[in-house]
Amino acid sequence: MPVTTYTIRHGDAARSQEAMAHGSNDWADIVSDATADSTTNERGVRINTSKAGPNFFVMRGLFYFPLSGAAIPRRAQLIGADIKLFCSYKNVANHGSAATASCFLWRPESEEAFASGDYNNFVTQFKSADVPITGANGYHTFPISGSFLRYIERRIHRGQNLNFMVRGGQDYNGTAPTGVNRIDFESPDTTESHEEPKLVLRFRTNYSKTYGGRRGKGFRTKHISAGSQGGFDGGE
Repeated sequence: MPVTTYTIRHGDAARSQEAMAHGSNDWADIVSDATADSTTNERGVRINTSKAGPNFFVMRGLFYFPLSGAAIPRRAQLIGADIKLFCSYKNVANHGSAATASCFLWRPESEEAFASGDYNNFVTQFKSADVPITGANGYHTFPISGSFLRYIERRIHRGQNLNFMVRGGQDYNGTAPTGVNRIDFESPDTTESHEEPKLVLRFRTNYSKTYGGRRGKGFRTKHISAGSQGGFDGGE
């Protein structure tokens, strides 16, 4: 299967390296809170579900893929998509859901900069498969299917950005942590191009091409690297 790789680094600097942090002694409140309170600087795509003393702490990592230069064929049919995140650090006190993550569609309040309301602007029904984070220094693949795949296909054909939020399993399963659970994924700013976030698109095109002596519908795979990213920490 022919493979074309696109590397789209950075994006809009106004949306890069942002995080929002606060804490709460109410786990249900910290998960469902509509906004985050304070802005900090974050150098990676980080998820964190932790407890320190009486307070809980949540962090949600944000990243996006600008598609204006992706050159996806206009009549292409998307048949599969994966998000690939490179885990650079893992410290998990609570095994099981604390070491599991999933990528959600994220709808930012603005394409220009982060807003406090972005903390809770994920779309529950558009979610990747749950993926165990088995260790650091390696890629982890988040498969996308169903209605989420169809939504991505529409965004691709319109040349619009794809925005994602990665969340820890304790966060989206509502399981309160009892210790520190932090996982870092490499950001688009990494100096190692083979470790940056990637979006892999597999699509069918409606033109004829010869494969192994036979003519039929062509298949292509696109690899697109992330633009800017950030993270949100949530609480009260």
